[in-house]
Amino acid sequence: MFSIPITSNNYPTWKGVMKAYLQVKGLWLLVNGSETCPSDADAKIKAKWDVKADKAAGELYLACSVEQRMHIDAVQDDPVKIWTTLASIHLQQCPGARFNAWDDFFESLSTLLGLKMACPKSRNCALQTLRILIPCRTHLPDYDSIPGRGILPFHLLLDAP
Repeated sequence: MFSIPITSNNYPTWKGVMKAYLQVKGLWLLVNGSETCPSDADAKIKAKWDVKADKAAGELYLACSVEQRMHIDAVQDDPVKIWTTLASIHLQQCPGARFNAWDDFFESLSTLLGLKMACPKSRNCALQTLRILIPCRTHLPDYDSIPGRGILPFHLLLDAP
């Protein structure tokens, strides 16, 4: 069983680990939509595909925290829709999602400047979230590669929307 449930603030990490987990289980191609239900297959082949789809949906459902399950209740039997629904919720390209990413970032920045303490994982998670939400023209380096270990050049912020 998958051990890291998705929460409201760990989607980037969860997504990568969950993809790898589904690949190991042989379910990823079904979840990403590459492997579709055979329409002209006999009942036996379709039944096998249905079992595989149920396994994928179950794995995804169990990998969600209780608060995240409410988002996928309506599609809990469809692994492709579960995956895309979670992505659409956590990767919204809208002001609210960007505000939350920037809020996380500035909280991490204040930590880096010594205003309060937090673990390096949260700093990297905030930067990873920003990389997803900010257009590709803006480059955000990894925390470990920043000169002075964490003083992010403010010109990077000026390019962001």
